[in-house]
Amino acid sequence: MLPIRAHLIKAAIRYAGTTALAVGAVCAVKTTNPIFAQRPTVNDIVKLHAQPPVEELPNTKCPRIAVIDNFIRKNKDLDQDGIHDTTHGDIVFRFLEEGLPNADIAKFDIDEDLPFLSYAERVGRQLEKLIKLIEKGEKFDVVNLSFSFNRKFTNDITPDNILSHRNAIISQLAKGDYFMRGEARCVTLIEKLHKMGVKVYIGAGNAGKGEYNVLSLAQGTITVGGLNEDGTKADFSADNTYVTRWNQSVFSITKTENGIDFTGNDIADMLYEDLSAAGENLVKELFGTSFAAPTAIIEDFKNCAP
Repeated sequence: MLPIRAHLIKAAIRYAGTTALAVGAVCAVKTTNPIFAQRPTVNDIVKLHAQPPVEELPNTKCPRIAVIDNFIRKNKDLDQDGIHDTTHGDIVFRFLEEGLPNADIAKFDIDEDLPFLSYAERVGRQLEKLIKLIEKGEKFDVVNLSFSFNRKFTNDITPDNILSHRNAIISQLAKGDYFMRGEARCVTLIEKLHKMGVKVYIGAGNAGKGEYNVLSLAQGTITVGGLNEDGTKADFSADNTYVTRWNQSVFSITKTENGIDFTGNDIADMLYEDLSAAGENLVKELFGTSFAAPTAIIEDFKNCAP
């Protein structure tokens, strides 16, 4: 049996996307900047490294999408004043809402079970909730998972051979501590969703080439790596044989007349009145594979009908 090394036992649990401040002076980026006038919107992303979906997805009818994320506790400070303005889940939701206006998008909030469960257990609870709804006859076509349970590669497990170690890794997680068992449970539940005909899109993770997202081990999932705005692979993105798609994951934040735009269409995604500092001293961009996952969904279903 393949041993899990000591430094692997405690996994770093991260959202796959985050807000970032670019190096250099901090300033509000204006929409009149010619660089951003040329950047693609989430409805029209054609990237150098973009790959076709694993399977040909039907796009005659807009999907019903489940977004499993946090929606209660604000945890994103967009104007750098130390006060959180919105949640990670609401940002991800906005990408999908903007990119697929005819889709039915449902929120599944992992914060419902705070503070008594581990992160993986809270994710697992929402996956179970979704499965029960489907078993009762509700229809869901797609799940968006924009977070990662990251583990480091070792001399034995590498980006090139991780496929051959999949079963051993899951087996040892299932026999591990409380946190590891929670991760293994999530993999099992995601695979159950796949068998039920649900497409599961996962952000590859933001720890670079040295780590992998445990959730990607679930068979049948679509793991989405991150691209820069110019279509090149983002350095922060995980990159291994489980990454089956590459989509845009860096989005500049610009000002509009009444708010800020981060989805790239010059329409306010958040109003100034909803920002604690009214849009002053904005971070310059959102980055992370959290945003590559919904962008991939948008790309696959962009021609859907209501």
